[in-house]
Amino acid sequence: AWERRYADRKTVASQHVARVYTYARSSVTADWLVKLRETEWIAIGKGDLVAPSAAVVKTSETQTLYANTAFVVDIEPNDFGADFATTLGLITSVRVSDLVTLLRDLRDGSEHANDSQVMQVYRNIAKHVPTTVGWNTRIGDLTAQELRARFAEGMGLIYIGGDAWRRPSDLLRGK
Repeated sequence: AWERRYADRKTVASQHVARVYTYARSSVTADWLVKLRETEWIAIGKGDLVAPSAAVVKTSETQTLYANTAFVVDIEPNDFGADFATTLGLITSVRVSDLVTLLRDLRDGSEHANDSQVMQVYRNIAKHVPTTVGWNTRIGDLTAQELRARFAEGMGLIYIGGDAWRRPSDLLRGK
């Protein structure tokens, strides 16, 4: 009943109270919804309760990255609408920040990185990149600026094979 009963109650009007006058401001997220997002109430894995932002809805896409213990118990993607999942912050698709973290783990891991696995991570990141990218363009859940910074930190996140990783600034230089 989300669309019918609660969709129009996601935001409330706000105002700025000055010394003498009160000024109307833009709408803000309703208090009940903020509490619902921050409270650990969704069961995952074997019944552990977590906040919605840590709960993953099991789909063919999310199964490739997230552990079985992170999936919401007894919920299917067609049990709710996309607006409901977005409003609560449920993970319904692979997040770019999680893909970048996976690249970092592959780089820092003791095992050799698998070429096909690394290329699959790059393909999944590329799916989120729009055709025109500006400094603050959203690429999944990160901005282009944040994504560039993460690729440039440490030894870099560009895999060139043979357990060698480079920063973007290290590529296409010299011989």
